[in-house]
Amino acid sequence: YDGDTAYATIQLKVRLRTLDCWCPEVRGVQKPEGLKSKKRAQELVPPGSKVRIFIPTTGRLQDSLTFGRPLAHLWIKQDDGSFLNVGETLVSEGFATKEKVRK
Repeated sequence: YDGDTAYATIQLKVRLRTLDCWCPEVRGVQKPEGLKSKKRAQELVPPGSKVRIFIPTTGRLQDSLTFGRPLAHLWIKQDDGSFLNVGETLVSEGFATKEKVRK
């Protein structure tokens, strides 16, 4: 486009960590509830779905990553053209909490 702007098509497969959404783990004592949360997430975002993500930044890369995963908000397009926030939906349906619950 000009000297400091370029067009690029980037296709990456990465593991994202959904912000503001804490689901039970799929191992250990949380496994039964974790598998229910995982199943619901897969229903909301079937494999191969195209999604919209937003990775907030603070100017420090380490603030945008956890365990090598980008921290992001995740939306999936609905049949009516609107976008559903996946993390908010999992929280509102009881499959996750907005903050991490320590046990």
